[in-house]
Amino acid sequence: MKKNYSEKMVVQEWMVTALIELMKENRFEDITVSQIAAKAGVSRMTYYRNYVSKEDILRSYTGYLTELLAQRMRQEERLDARAYWRLVFSFIYEKRSFITALISSGKAEMILDNMNENVRALTAGKEQWASAYAIGGLYNLMCIWARGGFRPSPEKMAVILTGLAGEDLTESVNRSYMREFDRLRNG
Repeated sequence: MKKNYSEKMVVQEWMVTALIELMKENRFEDITVSQIAAKAGVSRMTYYRNYVSKEDILRSYTGYLTELLAQRMRQEERLDARAYWRLVFSFIYEKRSFITALISSGKAEMILDNMNENVRALTAGKEQWASAYAIGGLYNLMCIWARGGFRPSPEKMAVILTGLAGEDLTESVNRSYMREFDRLRNG
């Protein structure tokens, strides 16, 4: 009997969680597929049915988180600059265990790579430049914020970034994403 999509997602979530837990205790390079499978409660065969490498787990989960954040943004009717950044930083805070594990393992650039891929796919022209600029700053702020124990609060980070990025840049980034979300929603 074939596993359905939701069962596959559950198994993948177990493996992501197992890898994150192992990354808290071990260097990324020292973690084995056997350790991940054992911690997740799955076989090595199940691991290889879902992933090619440990990095593949991280890339896949990073992509999933990007889509999850996009879904949350799509649910909002209208985001002003501060609400936009509050949503972003609240999401980062919610996923802090994963982000901390990536940073401590030297794999945080996977987040930046994913964000840059999305900018190329979702924006063009001046908005692409504005988005790339905002993403570079956001990535660096996220890393500094994580290393500081995620202090100050997401709300305070939203205030800080709204002040740094300004209304125009934030509106430009938000507008390009929302336009693309609308296009995807309307087919």
